Amino acid sequence: MSYWRGTGGVAVMRKGDLRNQVADAGRVVIITHRNADPDAVASAYATKLVVENIVRGTEVSIVHPDGISHASKQLLSKVGISYDYSREPHLQPRDFVLLIDVARIEQTGLVMDYVRNLVESGDVKIGLIDHHETYSELLSLASFYLYDPKASSSSELVYELASEYGIELPKQALTLLLGGIVFDTRRFVIVSPRVFRVVAELIEKGGNYGLVLESMYQRPSFAERVARLKSIKRARMLKLGDDVIIAVSHVSAYEGSAARALIDAGADLAIVVGSHNGEVRISTRASQRFIEVTGIATSKLMEYLASKLKGAGGGHSLAAALTVRGEYDVDELVERCIALLREVLPKDMKLKEITD
Repeated sequence: MSYWRGTGGVAVMRKGDLRNQVADAGRVVIITHRNADPDAVASAYATKLVVENIVRGTEVSIVHPDGISHASKQLLSKVGISYDYSREPHLQPRDFVLLIDVARIEQTGLVMDYVRNLVESGDVKIGLIDHHETYSELLSLASFYLYDPKASSSSELVYELASEYGIELPKQALTLLLGGIVFDTRRFVIVSPRVFRVVAELIEKGGNYGLVLESMYQRPSFAERVARLKSIKRARMLKLGDDVIIAVSHVSAYEGSAARALIDAGADLAIVVGSHNGEVRISTRASQRFIEVTGIATSKLMEYLASKLKGAGGGHSLAAALTVRGEYDVDELVERCIALLREVLPKDMKLKEITD
């Protein structure tokens, strides 16, 4: 393992050289997490361009398990980018699997066992580019990784990687990376000097910030708006301390968006449960106030819940998620989440139900 100096001299954990890994591979298969958000889509697309430039003639494909999110579709449409991708990989010996924006292999969904078995058998090599606050098993499996939990997004890391290789990305790709950063920073709620340096460079080189904003201000789909409203209607509300509000709810889809709606409505921590075809997804969002009062990042909260529910979870300080295989009653899971939340909170902090 080594430390690579990214934008502004920031140390980034790194192992191996991407050019060498690509040169030794038969093909490169890029895989993101399921329902790829704008950061996953942007970093995957830009990584494909980087790989095709550093080793000419390389065959590169992109896999988005379960497809891409509504926000990603809006961003791609506004930027004017369209590319082919599949929902599941068809790997061959000597393939190099490059996981992008994936904290844990479970985030690749139903393809995870297939990929893990091939990696452990030695038939394919694995690489990782990621920024989530989870020191995952993937680092021990990878022959190449670029990992920095202090980065705002995987898009930021991929841009820095392209710059290191001297690759001038087209303006559309720069705009897409800009969109990935804007999305994952929650429109610059989560910031650092490094983020602004990268954003400034993206715009200076032709990234269109106006297009990114237009894509993100478009009206959500009918189904997403219904999910957001249902999450508010069904929310169990609890009070922590003098003024911290926690909301726990359930929907059948759009858990992440529903959690954001609860935060926008006034909650300091939102936990939203959803059940889909033999799998449960739990998304959480938090305000900076929740972190200040409790000292608990949502990534650590999801890791704790995942350990108790026998799932896999992780994310960032203000946004995280977990998945659990199996059929569960969502009302029971809401109760379980509240009980586990009581366990993880400092002992001097008591949760009280808001009933008025």
